[in-house]
Parts: sequence; structure tokens; C-alpha cells
Amino acid sequence: MSSSKRARKSVAGLCALAVGGTLTVTGLLYPSAYAADPDNASTVAAEETPQATDNNQPKWEDLDVVAGQSQTGPAPTDTEGKDGFPKGTTFKWVPTPQYEQVRKWITVDETTGKITASPAEDVTPGHYTVRVDVFYPDGTFDTVNSRVNVTAPQAPGSDWPDTPTVPGEPVDIPNTGGDVPEGTTVETDGPGKAEIDPETGTIKVTPDESAKPGDVIKVTVRDGDGKVLDEVTVSVKEPAASPTPTPSQPAAAPKAPAPSQSAQVTAVPTQLPRTGASGETQSPLTGLAVGGVTLLVAGSAAYAVRRRYNH
Repeated sequence: MSSSKRARKSVAGLCALAVGGTLTVTGLLYPSAYAADPDNASTVAAEETPQATDNNQPKWEDLDVVAGQSQTGPAPTDTEGKDGFPKGTTFKWVPTPQYEQVRKWITVDETTGKITASPAEDVTPGHYTVRVDVFYPDGTFDTVNSRVNVTAPQAPGSDWPDTPTVPGEPVDIPNTGGDVPEGTTVETDGPGKAEIDPETGTIKVTPDESAKPGDVIKVTVRDGDGKVLDEVTVSVKEPAASPTPTPSQPAAAPKAPAPSQSAQVTAVPTQLPRTGASGETQSPLTGLAVGGVTLLVAGSAAYAVRRRYNH
């Protein structure tokens, strides 16, 4: 048993004397022994009552967390007690020199002992000590240190999306993630080849002409140290079918232009004056003859007048 645990034992009501390295107590606590041999009562060895601190030893695993994230560790384990901590055991965080630094982003569950760390992004990476008091139902307690390790957030890694293409058709795959480290290389497994542009990080993958639909080209991207940055899958698909040409339709014959309004002639029958009985109408020929005679007479008269005027 450690000296620290002995110092924490509850010995209220005991009057102890150390005699020759043996813990002895007065016979007042052992009335039967005192009655049997009152002269040697001071030499009766006390039978120590086992305490929780003797049978339990809490231990926390280190808790690793990235600045800007939150992480909860597992409950502490009991490295000595076969049955775990006694029912009613509680846990309380003990302030330490680092307490003011971490109290805003570290909590300890009083019932389970689980530690939760939620450091902000600006928290300095490093190791932080969390001191916890473990209180047992018998009034004894243990004090245990646990450690929280904070690491800096990593920059987003490079990333290339999986992309399909057709046999013999090159495809450019841009980097949609973080910066591409210097010295990055690519290698392929499958019917095709790949190359990376060191300036833009774009990967060009060209399937073989002999590649078949369903084939897969696996592209492995490595940094200058050989560490795998990403694995890209290029699947070969069936080329799109060409549209079937449709036979051309014969040109329609041009339509004849509609006759102009001036070219249209409408025959209008001429109604000639009646010369006969009521309801009788002259024939068209008779009307034409009469009209012709009328014109001839009018023309002769005009000629006679013109001639008389000249003379």
C-alpha cells in the first residue's frame, strides 16, 4: 500500500502507536483482548479494515483531440478492483496550475468520470493535465492525473473525384481539395495511362483504345515521400450511339403565284334594253348589234362636224 493512500485513510477514533514498526492500538478498541491480557494490550496488532482506496486504482487513457473539434474519452478503468468501482463512486475535477487554461473547454462527468475536451481552433497544441479526485462511498478517495493531447488541425488534403470516360477518350480530373505537394506522382492499374500537371494538379487519364465498357482504371496519387494522397477510379463506359440519319424528303414543287387583282377578268353579262313585250329580254347578239350601229352613227356625225369646221 502506498504511503499516500495510508495518509488518506480514515482513522478517526483510533489511538495508534507505532511500536517497533508494528501498528498497535489501545485495548479500548479491542475490549476482549484487553480483558484477557490488560498488561499487553498495547501489543495487540490492529486488524486493518480494507478500504476502497486499497482495492481500487482508477486510470484514464490519454485523450487525443484536434483543435476546433470535440472528443469524449472512455470512462476510467479500475486496474485493481475485479468488480469495478463501488456503487456510488463520484469523480470531481481538481484545479491545477493549468486549470484556468483548460476549464473552459474540458469537463469531467461526475457520475462516469468521462472527460470531454472541446478546444477552440486557437488553443495551443500540446499536453494538458486533468487532475481528478475519485470519491468512494466509504469516505476515502484517490487523486489521479489524466492527460489530454491537443493537436493542430490539418489542412485539407488533395482530392480527385472518380470520373467515367469512353475507350480512347482522355479525361481531365481537377484537384478539388487542398494544395498538391511538390513531387506528387501518379501510377495506374488497368487499361490506360495517367499524368499529372504539376502546376494545376489536374490528372489526365487516357484509356486504351482496346479498353472495354466495364473496365476500371485505378489511379494512385503519391506525394514525394511515397505516401498515398488519394486513389481515383476511372470507369470505362459504352460510347454514346451516333444518331441515325433520316432520309431527306423531296423538295415540294413551288406553288404557282396567285393571279394579281388587275389580271383577274370577270365576265359580267350586259342587260340590254327591252324591245318586246313585258318580261321579254333581247339576246346578247342583238344588244351588240345595236351598240355597234350607235357608235358608227356617232362617229360619222363627229367627222362631218370636223370637216365643216375645216372649210
